[in-house]
Amino acid sequence: MELDRRYNAAAPNWRRMLEDHGFPAAYRKLATEAPHSRAQRLIDVGSGSGELSKAYCQVRQRPIEHVLLDRAQSMLDQAQQTFPSAAAIQQDLFGYMPNQSFDVTLCAHVIEHCPNPQAAFHHLARITAPGGSLLLAISRPHFCQVFIWLRWRHRWFSADAVKAIGEAAGLELRRTIPFEKGVPARVSQGYHFVKPQI
Repeated sequence: MELDRRYNAAAPNWRRMLEDHGFPAAYRKLATEAPHSRAQRLIDVGSGSGELSKAYCQVRQRPIEHVLLDRAQSMLDQAQQTFPSAAAIQQDLFGYMPNQSFDVTLCAHVIEHCPNPQAAFHHLARITAPGGSLLLAISRPHFCQVFIWLRWRHRWFSADAVKAIGEAAGLELRRTIPFEKGVPARVSQGYHFVKPQI
């Protein structure tokens, strides 16, 4: 798939690009401001080079079980440099059916690439344990998105749209977390959802 090819090609410089644009700081803000219990089982969906996992572990703790899920093997290779003991799984979100659910699900800039964002949210909810948290970074409307779209062919969503899609998947939005500065503040926003207890 063309998108996979582009992400694999970008992998060697991905971490530096994120750092240059301020995304690690934005991810730490997301992990800090989303109140939730510590993760025993953590999955990073669309892990890329593992920067959201890294931010979470810096702010919270390293989980007992850590899964990195991405379709691009080169991205997983980058993430495993930081988390050599994590399970790195090259798999599409919809093809991943774990035996156990996770008490924290991380997901940065994945929904934007899904043909059916509603189905993606439902699957994220399915793999998250009751009472578990989902921390997401999702592209938001801004004129800069046009230039990003030229390369990545992604979408962007208003906060109201994200809330509605999440609630339709049975999730509760606990907090919308704006990023403070730089590129992340212009093009992205953080969200903390919780899957209700049964």
